[in-house]
Amino acid sequence: MENKKRILIVDDKAVNRDILIELLGADYIFLEAEEGGKAVELLKEHKTAIDMVILDLIMPGKDGFSVLEWLLQQKWRELVPVMVVSADERAFTIDKVYELGAQLYMSRPYDEVLTRNNVESILRLAADRREVAEHLDRIEYESTHDPLTGLLNHVIERQESEKLLH
Repeated sequence: MENKKRILIVDDKAVNRDILIELLGADYIFLEAEEGGKAVELLKEHKTAIDMVILDLIMPGKDGFSVLEWLLQQKWRELVPVMVVSADERAFTIDKVYELGAQLYMSRPYDEVLTRNNVESILRLAADRREVAEHLDRIEYESTHDPLTGLLNHVIERQESEKLLH
């Protein structure tokens, strides 16, 4: 059985969340938040089990900019990709969204084909990025640890050096 990706949709308007869920279909598990504070709670609770966030910018309470800033402070920018959706198409807004770490900015109304393809692309790139990071971690571990004992190579080298000196 294939694991479905989890997408957190953050928008103060239920109709916008419903449209996205309908557009993206049954291929995903959806979590929903009606404002940024609830989104942060869900992100803390589920940590990296959330594969992607689709984030509105203008909401009462904690807005989308605040969520992006929080993700940046947590250093989750690379772990949880964010697609921002908004009707605000001003260059200043779009620049700020990308500065805060969003992977993509889309304006409303939603184009079904574009939205679906963008979500799939972001999720595919995020999965590739995680795979590369895991591979690099494995290489680093293997380069610093003895393959038989699992001990750090420099510890073994130091012990061997001390034996030679005595």
